[in-house]
Amino acid sequence: MTAGARRAVPLEQGADMNLPAMRAIVRRDLHDEDFENYRWSDDELDRHIARALAQFSLALPVEDTEDIETTDGSREIDISQLSDRVMVQAVEYPTGSYPRSYQRFALWGDKLTILSDRVVSLSPHSAKR
Repeated sequence: MTAGARRAVPLEQGADMNLPAMRAIVRRDLHDEDFENYRWSDDELDRHIARALAQFSLALPVEDTEDIETTDGSREIDISQLSDRVMVQAVEYPTGSYPRSYQRFALWGDKLTILSDRVVSLSPHSAKR
């Protein structure tokens, strides 16, 4: 099964994030560029930058897909390993078909339940998020 999901990106995982450069930009915006007499410490600025990035990431999350192993005969899939998940947008099962076969699903906590009549078959498939 494939699930199309959106996830938040922690500060340290931002692909193009350069924290010292971002901190310098923030210092310039705050008029705090006197390196001998900073008003805000690097730790304070880093904390606020991380908070702003987390809030931005919730508003505009990174779209991602992931394969998840499924259990034969089960409609429930444990998605607890999908860290920083904001939402699950789509579930594809079985994977690799053309046209793609998206399934109706319900999400409760870390359990995703496929609502269609098609149950996970004997061969081990995977789910993508």
